[in-house]
Amino acid sequence: MNMPIPMESDEWIDIHAHVAGVARIGVDATRYGVRQGVGVLVDAGSAPPAELGERLAAVNAGPTMVLAWANICAEGIAGEGCATHNITGAAAREALASLPGRVVGIKLQCSNTRLAERGLGAIENAKAVAGEFGAPLLVHVGNGPPTIREVASVLRPGDIITHFAHGKPEGALGDDGKPHPALIDARAGGVLFDIGHGAGSFSWPVMERLADSGFWPDTISTDLHQGSAEAPVGSLADCMSKLLTLGMPLEEVVAAVTSRPRAALKLPAPERRTTFRVIDEQWVATDSYGESRMPRQRIVPEPLDG
Repeated sequence: MNMPIPMESDEWIDIHAHVAGVARIGVDATRYGVRQGVGVLVDAGSAPPAELGERLAAVNAGPTMVLAWANICAEGIAGEGCATHNITGAAAREALASLPGRVVGIKLQCSNTRLAERGLGAIENAKAVAGEFGAPLLVHVGNGPPTIREVASVLRPGDIITHFAHGKPEGALGDDGKPHPALIDARAGGVLFDIGHGAGSFSWPVMERLADSGFWPDTISTDLHQGSAEAPVGSLADCMSKLLTLGMPLEEVVAAVTSRPRAALKLPAPERRTTFRVIDEQWVATDSYGESRMPRQRIVPEPLDG
């Protein structure tokens, strides 16, 4: 069998991950970064913002560049029951001011499971702080209220909704099985949509219906952590492969981990290139709810030079 011709792109960027050394349940930055063709991992609000300077300095001793979103919660991510967390944004403001180039924006978990009824209020606080720095928000959506539809209607151009293809009630699809008008309007207004696969936020049936309407993600990310890395996520390349098998054009898949996240986060031009192949291989691709498909192609990267 002939080996597929290798292709090259700018180094890959995973804008939603949880990295060991920054996150309590994070994954190894080398194993899931440069060894998988990923040059930049962006930790999604794992640590208390006041601790980001020390934690990022330690983890960036390795070959993978690790950046971070500052959590709107001064406590960072602490699992469920975050309804009493400090969401004034003061700690996130200090992180953005003191760590330019390393803290890219503000992350918040805008779901009833995490912030109870305070989700929309947290968004307003985050917009006020981020606006001072021209920084984006990365907004986790899940169990409502607020729903993804409510969240989409209050975000600014350049803000990012992650987990948009989850399978929870009142999600991305309207009653007609097509993208809800609130999402279409938000995209027209410049809001970006990110996969953020994770252990509970990617649904094959939902993404298939979105794909039928051509509503592809702007960015593809993993939401890697210790509970999602081995399964169902695997790697950024596997997340890319899942979109490829649904019909997302290869050049769009690659842009979703290169030029688009780089522009969204205002990152400088890359110094490294990711080499990869698209191989003919049937494999079991599972979503976050245990439903599987059998793609016949897979994107396989080569390790990046350190």
